[in-house]
Amino acid sequence: MKGLGRLFNVVAVASGLSVSLKNAAGVTFVGKQDTTGTVYTFTQTIAGAGSVTLLLDPDSYVGGGIGGVWTHVAATGTKIATLTKSAGAGSNCICFYVGADELTDGYDSVVCTAGGGTLVAIVHDLLIQRDPANLPVSAV
Repeated sequence: MKGLGRLFNVVAVASGLSVSLKNAAGVTFVGKQDTTGTVYTFTQTIAGAGSVTLLLDPDSYVGGGIGGVWTHVAATGTKIATLTKSAGAGSNCICFYVGADELTDGYDSVVCTAGGGTLVAIVHDLLIQRDPANLPVSAV
């Protein structure tokens, strides 16, 4: 078995979808902003229902989106519900992680809504490994 299904699952168009972390350690979101910058908003749900705000450390990486260098944007120590990525040459992509352990007790899914551009979710450290054809739906 290769990476898909063993190590990770992918939601190619993830903005606004409830990504389940029920059987995974976390999700990494990769966003490519539009030309004016993008605001990412986080909520958490229980199986896609009952959405409430999710507060996270704003720890992220930015890069040019062409396989180049990623630059760390350190957390401020203040938890936030939105993350803003300003437009900038050579840093129009952002990558950030949400761990299952960051969700409030009882919640099992995270929603990241991008105000523009594209957003991919990579659900990883799968607790149950399956052939890709047998993976459960990762987002609703």
